Amino acid sequence: KAGRGQGEARRSALADDASFRWAMAECRVRMLQGEKDVVFPAGCFLWARRFGFATHAGVAPPLV
Repeated sequence: KAGRGQGEARRSALADDASFRWAMAECRVRMLQGEKDVVFPAGCFLWARRFGFATHAGVAPPLV
């Protein structure tokens, strides 16, 4: 978490968030196109669990 007076940390956090969102969107598009070997970035546990795809750790969580 970065707030006022922490400009460098804030810029870094925003860049990390942007790259995560880009990777997530890319995986989502691939999944919707029918690809079965999509690996979601770390932090996408709900998507991976809901649809049964592997996460960045390489393990598919159990389906509910």
